[in-house]
Amino acid sequence: AYRFIKKFGEPIYSWQLQLVNGELLRKQIKDDKEVILDADWTTIRSYENKKEGSEKGYNKLRPGQPCFQASQFFANGYAIDPELVGGKTMPKTEEFLHKRLNRIRYLIGRIDLFRGDSAYCSEKNLRMLDNFTRTSRGRDKIQFIISSKVSSKGAKECFRKAKTRAW
Repeated sequence: AYRFIKKFGEPIYSWQLQLVNGELLRKQIKDDKEVILDADWTTIRSYENKKEGSEKGYNKLRPGQPCFQASQFFANGYAIDPELVGGKTMPKTEEFLHKRLNRIRYLIGRIDLFRGDSAYCSEKNLRMLDNFTRTSRGRDKIQFIISSKVSSKGAKECFRKAKTRAW
């Protein structure tokens, strides 16, 4: 049993489990009027310097200490596609969010509304979300909301860009 369970840590088995999870989720939300995808990004403190994958990075509460960054998405309240990365990784890059949204859209079929926290607030992400479609073959654009404290650096950048755009 140990060897069988240990195999699920390998990427191919992990992806197969996500496909099964996506299929079950797709069946549960197929009759829903909208598919709302919530994204949450949080820092997890590492209490040891030598934990595998922990890095000194974006740790606001304890600068200079190693940490992890955890990303979790929720489709209509159901958890989907969790990821744990090193402390230096941030979702401010367009490629990071685009890859994740494509993977989730493939798993559940469609995304109507994306709600992200301040970690996803960057000019590149806003540009990418402007052009992201609800389904892989559709033309309808996704709607999105990025929530952030007004005092954060990312929010100020997003607000400045939003004022100059024709939404």
